[in-house]
Amino acid sequence: MRKPKLLLRQYCQLLCCLMCFNCLIVSSLRAQNDTSSKNKNCLEIIDGFFIGPSTIFENGGDFNTFGLNSAYTHRLKGRIGVTGDAGVHFGSQGNTKYTKLQLLAGVSLLPVANNTNKATLSPHLLVGVSNVSSKFSYNSTSFTNSNTGFALAAGTDVAFPIGRTTAAARVDYNPTFSSGGTSSNFRISVGVNIPLGCGKGKENCTTCAPFVCKASKNTTEFKTKLPIENIAQSIEEVANKIPRVEAKVALNAQVTVKQGEECCSPDKPPASYTEIKGGYEVSFEINFNLWGIPDINYSLKLWPVLLIAEFKCKLFAGPTGKLSAERVGRNYGTLLTGEKRPDCPSCVYDNLKAEGSVRLGVKAGGSLKLFHWSPFGEGKAGFNVTGPPDEQLELSAEAAASVSTGFNGTYTKDVNCKKPEQGLHGTFNFGKGKINLKFNVKLGPISFDPSYEFLLWEGLDYKF
Repeated sequence: MRKPKLLLRQYCQLLCCLMCFNCLIVSSLRAQNDTSSKNKNCLEIIDGFFIGPSTIFENGGDFNTFGLNSAYTHRLKGRIGVTGDAGVHFGSQGNTKYTKLQLLAGVSLLPVANNTNKATLSPHLLVGVSNVSSKFSYNSTSFTNSNTGFALAAGTDVAFPIGRTTAAARVDYNPTFSSGGTSSNFRISVGVNIPLGCGKGKENCTTCAPFVCKASKNTTEFKTKLPIENIAQSIEEVANKIPRVEAKVALNAQVTVKQGEECCSPDKPPASYTEIKGGYEVSFEINFNLWGIPDINYSLKLWPVLLIAEFKCKLFAGPTGKLSAERVGRNYGTLLTGEKRPDCPSCVYDNLKAEGSVRLGVKAGGSLKLFHWSPFGEGKAGFNVTGPPDEQLELSAEAAASVSTGFNGTYTKDVNCKKPEQGLHGTFNFGKGKINLKFNVKLGPISFDPSYEFLLWEGLDYKF
């Protein structure tokens, strides 16, 4: 078993490497900015470093481990960043002492760049490895063991700016998957988030053209769905019997968090907004498989568990449709504090949306299912693979270009609403072109569905 001092030394070496790498990037950026602009206002944080004490509620709270967590984030483009995460934790349960070293990496959705001192949220999804060393001692006898497995961290950073430094908290669902089984852990870290570089702007330029508000049309959505499966599953079973056809029908009650930008006034900067929606959604997809590699299926018995892995990659084309009815609450600024702008009042309204499209795309994904040996499986001892798995991990990604026609209408009685206005209003759209990127991560009953939409052309609108 690795000693705690050795783990701490390796952890410190990792932090030094992160800091050195960051210094090279920041020095280059500062050199460019110092020669190209005299504006000293930092509009966009490029790099950030988090460090602080941390605790992990092991296996849903059986016991806690305590230690140190750090993370380094580099902004790639817009609001997308890459994050490296490292942590070391110590704890004990009974006569057993544990040491956990965790190394993760992944993507982060960064806050909208601004000059305000508002609290911000930054969701992230990280994957990596976790090594747990344990030492059991009783009287003069001791046993050691080391176990390494796959780890995941899905959660968010909450940051509160304090001058140049930012107080921050990190909350994660942090499960680990190893030969010893799945451990559902939750991690909480508090500390400081130190900005290590910033981009400069030209808002103080006296020779520039007059300012005209221009908001990005890109949006980000995070959905949580509660599926109503009986009706949808019956339709899918009939459609999927057709060769080279894959059909998906869904009827869901859902809660969606959507973030984007909007121009409330032509002479003021765009305001970021967060929408929280709750309602029902019916959707369908019919995909004709044009090309793809053969499906890969692999199973492995590691008594007393059975692992079944699957992987698919397809090029597809086909129609899609969606109908949703929901209640929407829109809040401008950050989710926690809001942005007090008279031209952007928050409000509540109802939204009805219908859309149909034809698309061409590619998707790839895989799943890992775990079945425990049971003395009563399928009427006898063994693995019951006909029922749902005991543990399941699914990862998938999809990219598609589409041309669509749809309707989007709103209705509200809220006198504070400026967008949308009171009454019934809506738009028919014909020939909209866009690119969609979708990701899905499913851990048992918990799923995360981030999606990104990029508009190619707006099509023709008829408003009423």
